[in-house]
Amino acid sequence: MNKKELLNGESQVEYHEHNAPVYNINIGYVNKQINGVYYEIHGSKSDADNDNNCSQGEGKRRGATPTFLFIKQNDPSSENTVARKAAVAKFTSFLKDHSMSGRQLTSKQGDTLNDYVVCFWMYWHEKKMVADSPKGAAIYRFLTNDCGLSSSVSERTYSNWIVKAIQGKNYTMLSLQSVRNYMG
Repeated sequence: MNKKELLNGESQVEYHEHNAPVYNINIGYVNKQINGVYYEIHGSKSDADNDNNCSQGEGKRRGATPTFLFIKQNDPSSENTVARKAAVAKFTSFLKDHSMSGRQLTSKQGDTLNDYVVCFWMYWHEKKMVADSPKGAAIYRFLTNDCGLSSSVSERTYSNWIVKAIQGKNYTMLSLQSVRNYMG
């Protein structure tokens, strides 16, 4: 332990002990003596516990909360996996029947595949299978991961574009009628 005189006449004790946390109170450079022990306080025990748990993959999740395309009506934060599986089967079957299963996602106005994607979202929204506001990333993941479509644009580009297309109601009535007839 080394003692230093400060300019204002007070003394500061320098105490080095490597990795000496006691309930997240680390011993280090200090200005005060508490009950004969010199401390420098770095947060609380709960902060240390959260940091330790997060580094082990436990505790609170970091980053954005994932969104789901198909939601449960009584709990919009939960995914309706039954509806998603049924939608995958119907949507992929529709694409095969209309010779579109090999198409790539684009962000072009007037693209027939995008027209059908908007119409399917509109249909699912009418049936209260999806949230009131479209989630572009969830739509992109549904189309690429679940339905197996490839994309010529990034997830972010397509997500932004499809949300604007849905909000702007960029579809043809003929495509919407075709989707409604197919879905029965």
